[in-house]
Amino acid sequence: MAAPSEADVLRAERLTFAYPRDARPTVRDVSFSLARGRTLAVLGYNESGKTTLMKLVLGQLRPRSGAIELRAPGGGAPAPAPVTAGAGARARVATQWVRSIQTALCGAAASAAVLGALVAAAVLLALSALAELGGRLIARPTRAAPVPTLRVGFITSEDSPGSALPPRTTIERLLCEKMPDAVPSAERSGRAAAYLRAGHFQMFDSNGKAWGSPEEYFRRKLTIGELSGGQKHLIYVLRELSARPQLLVCDELLCGLDLERKTRVLRLLKHQQREDGTAVLYLTVDFASARLVGDELAFMKEGAFLEGPAPAARLLDYPKTRDLKEYVDESLRQEAMARGQHLRAEFARLERDE
Repeated sequence: MAAPSEADVLRAERLTFAYPRDARPTVRDVSFSLARGRTLAVLGYNESGKTTLMKLVLGQLRPRSGAIELRAPGGGAPAPAPVTAGAGARARVATQWVRSIQTALCGAAASAAVLGALVAAAVLLALSALAELGGRLIARPTRAAPVPTLRVGFITSEDSPGSALPPRTTIERLLCEKMPDAVPSAERSGRAAAYLRAGHFQMFDSNGKAWGSPEEYFRRKLTIGELSGGQKHLIYVLRELSARPQLLVCDELLCGLDLERKTRVLRLLKHQQREDGTAVLYLTVDFASARLVGDELAFMKEGAFLEGPAPAARLLDYPKTRDLKEYVDESLRQEAMARGQHLRAEFARLERDE
């Protein structure tokens, strides 16, 4: 991997992770860096380890070995990704705490014996209760403080938008509440409407006829529970983009969207990236979208990067391994090629119209 750069927002060094019951690691010796304003697309089949890699980057899982560093653009020294302490570590801390209390109990008992059995018993009972309470408190999950100056967002196909978003909450509120603190309250509704237009969000009546505008949806207090599955996913995506993250981790960003919305979302993502310098980690099985958005690309199989990271065009046009060659050939078959051509053509048209 290249030497560290001041432009790097994210660095991963030799990450390895295995789930407790798995014989082999789900992620094996993965290293990469991601700079401000760049997109690393990680391409691979389902169950290749992409989602687990996402969870490692976000601190939802702790690597068996290796390290992850996050650095805010223009910030100071890199900080490790936030990690939730494992149950074993919490139990060890709790045990040490209780043992120290027990030592104090013995001393308290020896001194209290002079004062009488009743006083000693009261002291022992009180300290025992405190020890148990302290152990329970310390045994609770703890999370390292997040890096305060780095805004990290993520979009994952693992979350069902229907369950991840409160069904009775209005779409206006869902979009407005994630915007950065610097956005004035008076401007939030207008920005939310702009996101809906950019994503081509549209409601339809029972006859399939389009109705309404973003402003009308806001006046009617349209809620997430009134939307279809695809509409919910679009709101979920637009909500995360409205937060203007400095690092965005996407696991199957376009899942559940039709061609029109896919191209709109990709265009919005690239627009924000140019405007804000967002770093994007883009994990997908979709060859066409990976080629469109990826500055660099890595091909992942069985938990390892078989090729890359390398410039996307070079890696896809001149694959070195048999696995990647087969993946590219499969993706370029007639049906997949047709979908990819439509996506590229529509994306190019929208870019010209901007």
